[in-house]
Amino acid sequence: MTILAAMSTKELRSKLCDLLIQRMALDTTKEEWEKLTEQTNKIDAELKRRGELLS
Repeated sequence: MTILAAMSTKELRSKLCDLLIQRMALDTTKEEWEKLTEQTNKIDAELKRRGELLS
């Protein structure tokens, strides 16, 4: 488990992009998509907490 608060903004944005690309893959199952969405939401929340991402 990665501690998002310890990651730099650059690392978070990179991880967010990677997750979004994985979600768009045609062979992503529903379960994988839901897990990726959950991870994406956590990163979004951390970036918003830092003031790096607008609502």
